[in-house]
Amino acid sequence: MFEFGLGLTSLFTPLLYVAGLAAIVLTVTYRIEIGVYFLAFFFPLQNILDYVNIYPMGENINDFLLVAMLIKWIISKREPGQPFLISTSIYLPIVLLVIWTFMELFRGSAYLGFGSPASMGNPLLMAWKNYWMPAFFFLIIVNNLRSLQQIKILFLVTMLAMLMLDRNFYTVLSQNEIEHYSDDLKDKLVGGGMALGGNTLAVFLAQNSIIFVALFFYETNKLRKSLFLFTAGLSYYCILFLFSRGGYLAAVVSIFFLGMIKERKLLLLLGLLIIFYHTLLPQPVIERIAMTKTETGFDASAQERLGMWEQ
Repeated sequence: MFEFGLGLTSLFTPLLYVAGLAAIVLTVTYRIEIGVYFLAFFFPLQNILDYVNIYPMGENINDFLLVAMLIKWIISKREPGQPFLISTSIYLPIVLLVIWTFMELFRGSAYLGFGSPASMGNPLLMAWKNYWMPAFFFLIIVNNLRSLQQIKILFLVTMLAMLMLDRNFYTVLSQNEIEHYSDDLKDKLVGGGMALGGNTLAVFLAQNSIIFVALFFYETNKLRKSLFLFTAGLSYYCILFLFSRGGYLAAVVSIFFLGMIKERKLLLLLGLLIIFYHTLLPQPVIERIAMTKTETGFDASAQERLGMWEQ
């Protein structure tokens, strides 16, 4: 499972299943943060959590954890003086987007002939549920994790998950010759048991890495600064070899934004990278970027996206 060659997968899988069930029970009966930490760790590592799918209801552990946290949230906020919702302007756009996407769920189901959108066998319903799970998870965290210690633990759990995700990809990367770009090479790298596809994984890493870059500039503790920088650096290294131009753009835009609002040195580094990328970046990455537009125009992938944007 963790490529250590120790043959621990058969032993670890039932332990992981029991840990998932225990997290569900303890979340409802004891502390909501137990479910928060468990789900935060395995969100980017679904390929590991998928090992428990062979057990009863194993494929629904994420859903049961989310329901357990919602139940605990409702129970806890019934106490006197405990507000159910923290006042913030984020709720209105979330509610409106939920309503709009739910209406589109009905429209899409009718158009594609999937029948009732309320049916558990409807693939669009499952996609809609999975789409909104991170947003509901965010609301649970915002309204229930209040202490600084809880937030620190959450960041530690998230950082460990990111490092394990990076390590899993780096293991796949180290098993291949990376001299020149090819579509076969890209498919081989992202097909090595990762939970997310190439473009999705690259953008996921980009949007999470910038958080650790920001924490690096705000943090004063040298040890934590080093850990944040190491986590972000390893993630950006993985983004390079995922060969996702969307991931590259996400990384550049997020760094540019942080440079504008916090640290202008990032703008200088970004400018140098853009100007001298032919010298600074690995050859297969340069080849991937150069494929976007040639003398005959945009490549098929870029042209397809431009067509979708025009529509």
